[in-house]
Amino acid sequence: MADFSKNLAERFSNRGPKVGYCAICRAHGPLTADHVPPKNCGNINDSVFTDVYGPSPERPKRMVFSQGGSHFKTICSRCNNTVLGTDYDPALRDVVHQIERYFTLASRSRLSLPRTQRFDYQPNRFLRAVAGHLLAANGVPDVLSIDPVAPLDAALRRYVLDPTQCLPEQLCVYYWFYPHRRRVVMKHSVMGFLRFVGGNNETIYGHVFKFFPFGFWVSASRRPSAIRRAREA
Repeated sequence: MADFSKNLAERFSNRGPKVGYCAICRAHGPLTADHVPPKNCGNINDSVFTDVYGPSPERPKRMVFSQGGSHFKTICSRCNNTVLGTDYDPALRDVVHQIERYFTLASRSRLSLPRTQRFDYQPNRFLRAVAGHLLAANGVPDVLSIDPVAPLDAALRRYVLDPTQCLPEQLCVYYWFYPHRRRVVMKHSVMGFLRFVGGNNETIYGHVFKFFPFGFWVSASRRPSAIRRAREA
């Protein structure tokens, strides 16, 4: 874990090199900018990147601007345009648009809408789109070297690149309704919860990804109570 938490100021950048190792397939070659989340999910406005650690004397706060949405230059053209753009992103886009239309109608219409609404979607393509864009949201140093590979990311890569593979058994994906426009990506995050009575402390490790209308926690932990506390925090 230490290798993935050091030099945070350097890692917090979305302007990758022209050539490097694709964050998804790890092939070496020209890199392209991937919108995280996809442009067709509303990620089109100019964005400002901030981190969660705040400024310090050693690392003063520095804004990172991203024109035309939040994007990361970390994946090859094939993964960007074919694997994500053609194969998986349409499934994510369709669900997002269905939910947006529902809430737009609910807020602007006088019609009495049902409290429970069902939406059709393709779960495997939907989830692979989420996993692919999480992999793309990497700091610049991660595409300059083939190693190291975090076990969580290695499992997600296999899942994204092999459409016949089920979600790896060691991973869990939790999701919830996220009614905000602010986008959040937190990679390799660990959150702990202490119980002063009775012990049984809990920790969870994984990736957090939030954009309207979903929040996701892709975790190597199988402790739903810990995820529930993290979601409510």
